[in-house]
Amino acid sequence: MTMNLIAICIVALLAYIWLTRGFFSALLNLMCVIAAGAIAFGVWEPLSLFFLGKAGNSGLGATLGDAAWALGLGLPFLVSLALLRAVTDALLPSNAQCGTVGDYVGGGLCGLLAGIIVAGISIMSLSFLRVAPDFMGYKGMDYSISGAIKKGDSLWVPVDKLTAGLYAFTSKRFFSTSEPLAKWYPAVHEAGHELRLNFGDGKARNTIKPEDFRVIGRYTVGGEAGQQPGALLSDVWDSTVQNVNDRLDQPVGGPARLEGFVIDFASGAKEKTGQVVIGAAQLRLLCENASEEPYLAHPIAVVTQAESSKTNFARFRYNARDLHLASVGAASKTVMAFEFLVPKDFKPVGLFVKNIRTDVSGMKATLYAGTSDRDAGVISGQLVQMQVDAPDTSSGTSTASSSGRPEKNEGVEASNSLGYVIQDGKQGRLEIEGGRIKDGRQEFAPEDLKQQHIDRNLRIDRIFTTDDVVIVKVDVSRDRPASWLGGAARAVEMVLPPQIMDTGGQVYDAVGYIYEDAGIVDIRFTPGQPIRGLSEIPYTITSSRNDQKLKLVFRISRGVTVQDFRIGSKVLQVFDPKLELKDPQR
Repeated sequence: MTMNLIAICIVALLAYIWLTRGFFSALLNLMCVIAAGAIAFGVWEPLSLFFLGKAGNSGLGATLGDAAWALGLGLPFLVSLALLRAVTDALLPSNAQCGTVGDYVGGGLCGLLAGIIVAGISIMSLSFLRVAPDFMGYKGMDYSISGAIKKGDSLWVPVDKLTAGLYAFTSKRFFSTSEPLAKWYPAVHEAGHELRLNFGDGKARNTIKPEDFRVIGRYTVGGEAGQQPGALLSDVWDSTVQNVNDRLDQPVGGPARLEGFVIDFASGAKEKTGQVVIGAAQLRLLCENASEEPYLAHPIAVVTQAESSKTNFARFRYNARDLHLASVGAASKTVMAFEFLVPKDFKPVGLFVKNIRTDVSGMKATLYAGTSDRDAGVISGQLVQMQVDAPDTSSGTSTASSSGRPEKNEGVEASNSLGYVIQDGKQGRLEIEGGRIKDGRQEFAPEDLKQQHIDRNLRIDRIFTTDDVVIVKVDVSRDRPASWLGGAARAVEMVLPPQIMDTGGQVYDAVGYIYEDAGIVDIRFTPGQPIRGLSEIPYTITSSRNDQKLKLVFRISRGVTVQDFRIGSKVLQVFDPKLELKDPQR
């Protein structure tokens, strides 16, 4: 309701204003508005990517990232409109008279059209904000009963749809470019609404940076001629036929095939929980037929790791409303394959992940004749093609005793115990749940954390974890095997991330640290923002000080066995014996 009123008020107000100013002035204003809109859409994608590149992990930087696509459209529209109006007013200061009736009718019509464009771009900009899916009573995209993504509400005066249609039309004609809006964004007014159908009812991340994922593979199921949809919509994990509708909430009819894309998500794609969480609305596949007619599809299923302790994969369906599938465990590398049902005459052109576009028109595909072949590829791991570099242990330090018998790993601890006691209410910027640190960073005076007589209900002394994850801490202080003062550590670059590797080849990024010296205790635990390089740790361990302690905090998938601590590919400490992470932590 609110968004409808906003749209009507903008259109009515501008129509009235320019009705009173006369036809000539209103016509000049309309031309400025049209040109400003063309400029805004022309720079929208590169400017939004620029804002994303400048976005930080907290505070105003995080807000910039959340609003990048909104600012990338709305800001250049306002600036260019203001500049164009200033220039035209300076060059043409006087109005031309067209008669009372002509001024009223012509001025009102031009004001109406300008109002539609201004309201349309404003509402499209708002749709890209990190807000609830039904923000201001307008939910432009929704779920069908089967869980498919479909078109949702429409405004009483569909200013966003009309504006999107105008600039899609002109992008191939008056404002034509080599990469027209009509080709890559055939329904640009719906894109923001898709991003808001995310985990947590709009609270999850609605943006992603281009470097946070790579499309590493493509496959098809059903052959060039396609198959009837019913033959493509079952698998060995669920023999029932999945109900799949298109964006108009109609069954996909006629021969079709499955288009699958394998995506490698980097640690920067994770939510605050430390998981990659993807719903069907966060991805869309743009296809074209021979007549360049567009077709948009959303994933109907995802192939992902089934258990945190194993590298086995399975296929999971998007078959319910508000369903979001999350990565398991805590590995820094998350590989998922998303499948789309596409009519046989359409070919993939672009894959959008949270509105980041990847051109897939030239990607070669692995061909699977039917679903049984695809299922075999999933089970064997061939479909996702996970490859692991052989570990370099040449400079590693083993913690075995001189007699050759294994002994306890020095400086390595599988425990979610904090090692300090924080009184509830004095945690500062740390987010707390059940007496455990869930997210954030805060500095303390050492004496404030050594209080022993705090009521149990007021104690914060552990790190939050879930049943499928184990917290592991590695001490890198100067007298520890993993110390950064060793020769191996000196050889690494500051841009490389500290990691733990398990025996299956999966690596896990540090998600925090605990630093202490004579004057400060700094606690950071940010599962959704792993440490991407040593340069992110604001402390230097030096041999000239004996009061420094630094422990790195890792989230490791429960059930795996970890073998070493490394920075990049350089191993600093080989665990001997290897650590089997079996028991859940509380």
